[in-house]
This record gives sequence, structure tokens and C-alpha cells, in this order.
Amino acid sequence: QKHAPLHEAVTFDVKPSVGGCFHDAAAQVRHVMVRDLQKAGTSLRMSLEHLDRPCALYALYEGHRGNPGATGSGNVCAEFCVKNLHLKLLPKLAAFRGYWEDERLQGAMRDSFEELDAEFLDRHASSGKSDGCSAAAALLIGDRVVVS
Repeated sequence: QKHAPLHEAVTFDVKPSVGGCFHDAAAQVRHVMVRDLQKAGTSLRMSLEHLDRPCALYALYEGHRGNPGATGSGNVCAEFCVKNLHLKLLPKLAAFRGYWEDERLQGAMRDSFEELDAEFLDRHASSGKSDGCSAAAALLIGDRVVVS
């Protein structure tokens, strides 16, 4: 097995922020902004100190085929994604302490979304719900952005 040298984190002068324009008809739209993934990882007992800073995640989900009135909170799938994408991504980012090439970051995002999709289907397939959602996510690590 090939060993990768440990990566010493670098801090860049980039500030993540988000703005939005939501209206009453956007009942199935949800978003999440994790401004400091390293802090989130620490709270889950995962070290992400090897990743360049800033290290942040923004994701936007637009539900479809859901019944906003039935749940009282919008689309079940979008809510599930808001609560769980970062929980799929953080262990992947913590597992490799070398330098993250762009392809490795893209793979971590893709794998996280695939796991999220499979878990949602496993949990909700028997409920008869037809909720789903579209997603757009941006992972910021240092001066690089991975968009999924």
C-alpha cells in the first residue's frame, strides 16, 4: 500500500457566506451551511485539522413530489438530506490525512450523495412516500471549491 505524506493545513483568506431569496411557494426548499467543517468534525470526535481552511459546506435541496402540508415541515427527502449529508462526508474527510487532490474530493462528495440516496430509499421505500429532491452542494477547502 502506498503511503501519502501528512498534509500540513494552510489557511486562506476566504470567507464563506450565503444569501437567499425564498418565498411562500418554496415550501420544499431547504439549505444548510456548515461554516466550519473542522469544528463540526471535532464535535463528532473526528479530526479534520489536516484540511486547508476555510473548510465549509453549503448545500441547497429542492424537494419534489412531496406534500408540504402532510409533514408540516416540507419535503421529507429534503429534510433528510439537510440533516445527513455532512454526516456522510465528515468520516470520509477524516479518514485520509494526506493532501486531497481534486479527484479525491470529487469522489468523497459523490460517494456521500450515493450513500445518502441509498439510506433514504432504505428508510422510506416501504412508507409509500414518493418524496424526492434535487441537490446542489459546494464544498470549500482552502482555495478550492468542489460543486456537486
